[in-house]
Amino acid sequence: MLVTVSVLDQLSPDLSDEETSTVATMSTPPRSDASDQTAVSTRAPPYVVRPTRSLRYSPFSLNQTDLQPEANFALLSELASHFMYWVKTLNATRKLYCTEEYPLSFDGEEAITIIRTLLSDAYRSSFYRVIARSLLETSPPLFRPTHYSTRSIRKNKFYQSNKEIYTLTLPTDGTNKAALPHGVYYPLTACYSPRCQPGDASCYAPCCPNRIDKHLRAKSGRHSQSMYTDTSNQSLSLTSSHSIESTFSRTWTMTVPREILQSTPEPERLRQEAIYELIYTEEDYISDLRLLDELFGKPLQTAQCLPQERRAAFCEQVFSNYKEVLDGHRQFFQDLREYQALCQSVCGGVLDRIGNIILRHIPALGPLYRRYGPQFTLADFYVKKELRDNILFQNFIREQERQPEAHKLRLRDFLVRPVTRLQRLPLLLSAIVKHTSAHHLDTGDVASAIRLIQGIIKEMDEATDASSKKLRPLQIQDQLQAKPTSGGGGGGNSPDDGSKAIEALDLVNGGHSLVFEGDLIRRTPLMESITIHVFLFDHTLIMSKPKRAPGVTNNMPITDPVTDYNGFVLSKLPIPMDLLQLDQSSSPIDLNATMADNAGQNTDACMAPSSPTPNKQLTPDRTPLPAPRTTLYPITLSHLGRNGNQYTLFATSPQDQQKWTEKIAETKARWDAERNKHRVFQMRLLTDYTFGPALTAGSVLESIPFTGKDGLPMVLFSTASGIWIGSPDGTVVIQQVLALVNVVQINILHECSILFVLANGTLTAYALDHLDPRSPVVPPSFQRISSQGVQFFSCGVTSGHPLLITMKRKGMDSHFKAWDPVCGDLRDRKNYKHLHARSSFLSKPTWFKMRTAFYVGAPATSVMLLAARLAIVCERGFEIINLDALHSRVSLPDLENNAKLAFVQERTAVPLSMFKCGSGFLLCYDSFAIRVDGYGRYDAKAYDRIDWIGTPQKVAFFYPFVLATDPQLIEIRNVDTGELVQLITGKNMQGICTTPRIHCSMAHSHDPSYQFVFELTPADT
Repeated sequence: MLVTVSVLDQLSPDLSDEETSTVATMSTPPRSDASDQTAVSTRAPPYVVRPTRSLRYSPFSLNQTDLQPEANFALLSELASHFMYWVKTLNATRKLYCTEEYPLSFDGEEAITIIRTLLSDAYRSSFYRVIARSLLETSPPLFRPTHYSTRSIRKNKFYQSNKEIYTLTLPTDGTNKAALPHGVYYPLTACYSPRCQPGDASCYAPCCPNRIDKHLRAKSGRHSQSMYTDTSNQSLSLTSSHSIESTFSRTWTMTVPREILQSTPEPERLRQEAIYELIYTEEDYISDLRLLDELFGKPLQTAQCLPQERRAAFCEQVFSNYKEVLDGHRQFFQDLREYQALCQSVCGGVLDRIGNIILRHIPALGPLYRRYGPQFTLADFYVKKELRDNILFQNFIREQERQPEAHKLRLRDFLVRPVTRLQRLPLLLSAIVKHTSAHHLDTGDVASAIRLIQGIIKEMDEATDASSKKLRPLQIQDQLQAKPTSGGGGGGNSPDDGSKAIEALDLVNGGHSLVFEGDLIRRTPLMESITIHVFLFDHTLIMSKPKRAPGVTNNMPITDPVTDYNGFVLSKLPIPMDLLQLDQSSSPIDLNATMADNAGQNTDACMAPSSPTPNKQLTPDRTPLPAPRTTLYPITLSHLGRNGNQYTLFATSPQDQQKWTEKIAETKARWDAERNKHRVFQMRLLTDYTFGPALTAGSVLESIPFTGKDGLPMVLFSTASGIWIGSPDGTVVIQQVLALVNVVQINILHECSILFVLANGTLTAYALDHLDPRSPVVPPSFQRISSQGVQFFSCGVTSGHPLLITMKRKGMDSHFKAWDPVCGDLRDRKNYKHLHARSSFLSKPTWFKMRTAFYVGAPATSVMLLAARLAIVCERGFEIINLDALHSRVSLPDLENNAKLAFVQERTAVPLSMFKCGSGFLLCYDSFAIRVDGYGRYDAKAYDRIDWIGTPQKVAFFYPFVLATDPQLIEIRNVDTGELVQLITGKNMQGICTTPRIHCSMAHSHDPSYQFVFELTPADT
């Protein structure tokens, strides 16, 4: 049931009678300029300070010109939720000394500042204290005093003081809205009478908030109540497991005889109080660690709320070495108490020295804290995650926290005690030094102990920083979600792909670190702006759509993504650093011009999110945020591979654009440098400014290495306009030796020193030595093998004999001819006679003799010469043919008798090449590669298959590696394990030679119109 509560009900005891009497004429703050004009004639009481205009607008509006619905702070749930948001924002930008223990803490001055900011400056400070005290006195309270606020705990009262520290008690994520206070605080409401104005005492409404005087007099003499309907007179739960009375009874003043107290000088008395405070707080600390052990540590080791297979690991992650810390402090406290008892019996309770005892125990306690402190950050995360995902664990923890001996403390309060205790020790010891004379024996020991403890704290903080770097990847891995439905764009973005990609990230166990994160903007085809939260790790880049935490509305600024976002939906597939390419960005775009060209679009949709990292401290104030920027600065990224795409994201400022560009470039450079240490192939330049523009040599199509007649290594290149020859070391300049048209394919039969050139459907054989640019023969000796219709050919050695295979297409069939060379090696003097035998257009070649002809009833794309047979690559797979037994053919793979190979037909893959691998074969398609045995049966002993990252056009084999060349990359994998061992990226990449050496080309990095031609050689050579 909602109730209205008068201001007098909330007046604090510190208001004077005069102030109370003046409240009778108090009015609500004015809500418009018009209301001020009406209220001018009404005299305002001294309790109210009237503003010139209303200040009660939403403090979260992103755009001053964009009118947002005004928050109604007369609704107590609205006031409480806004108060909690600003407390969370405040803690994201500054730290108190107890922030580690109480992450949502604030002092009394900050609470009043937040309430004053949310309401207006229309009231005196006592009015804000009334509201703050009412928020504290509900059950459960919105906030409570910490154990550092002894005055608030003792008086059960709110104080506007920066020395009184409070902390929120309700969850800030908004998951339990029912826990928020509900009610109406009518002094902040407007009268329902349309003509009633603030200060108008003649309103007919019986409960008009502008006639407070009547209601105040009616309620004078009643006890003050809470602002909420659910009120309680119960005392607040303490944030310490020990009462104030217990603490007071253990002070030095209360434990020594009166005569000793009177005879002790004031400095010594203060010194003894400081020593005793160290001792009894140590006792409290041990008691809290014992409760941690008895309530949580031991029970969880056997509790059924945790699965048995991960119970031990979870307890180790959460509790770490707390038992060792407890044992160490028990021994330390025992020595302190024994010395204290000795001094009480001998010296009447005056402790002469204590530093020597502390120094004796610091070496043993230091390593314990260096281990426990850094682990607490991760322990807190594991507990919160388990509480969220495991209802049984949640019930168990809540039940243990309700135990009377827990004094309403949470598990986190117990876990953080060792951290806060170590940080408090230097303060306690400094108080002892402060009241100890410089010549005292204990001064040096205590001072040394302070330095040692501060050193331990520094080391613990450094280790905690390193541990915190592990925390954020844990949070991201936990909050990342796959798309619920498939999306367009980058291809391969189905939910299954997204889930597999998230699992493959391995952010938790991979030892990876987060480099940078922040919000960028993605523009849709409809010119809408979507916020994309980008994570840049040292090994991948993740683009996601952030999900705001409950209570953080769309018009609220993002101050800290850790707290303001509670989930991230994978927008595109993660981009591995190997496949990430930072492209040259285009010029900035002007949103105003865009909107002018696209009338009717909503300019608010293009609003830019907050800067990736806040660079100045934020405090609750009513200053509107600056208007959104109208210029966006592009950052263009490319995801290489078959599932990749090009993405253009936008930063809101040139500084953010530069920062993102630098971070991505630096991370990519570090990754490439680290990967280069483990490369298996290296690039050796062949030529970089020979091939490229059509006016020069044109683009290189193929290359073949060979050895000149004098033993010099040479390379032969083919372009669409002819044949070029030179040496890889540059001693022989690459130059054109044959001018031809429409060259399609070249190859060399090394056993006969013959070059084959397929151009315009005609296959011609040339004497290789006659083309040597050092001693050319003009015209060179040649013979036409086939005058028309040849689609492709292949030459090599099979069954120990050189062989030439040609293919012509007839309908859907592929007709082959096998040719045996009869000219021998043309370098041999005894075969020089064949150099003068020329063939005319219609004559038969004399260098070769046709051996046999056969056909395959399917379109063939290439033929490969194996050791004793031929492998015909066609659309349906690989046909193995024995020239000596053409009737016996084997199809690879055996799809009819192996159901496990159904994916080969389902994926409509294109066969590329096959290679002899062990006792079987490696079959390479344009999307994957599989292994089969000699009979075509699927062999999945080592791995199921190799899924190519790109879409290779050529595949080369260099045991134990297979190299697949895609226009964007060359991926190198180990054929025995299927593992990716190296990636080489570039633009317009192509394999131009696969055997006996591996030659490739790509666009030149400095001048893309030229080709950078290189050879891949083993890195250890």
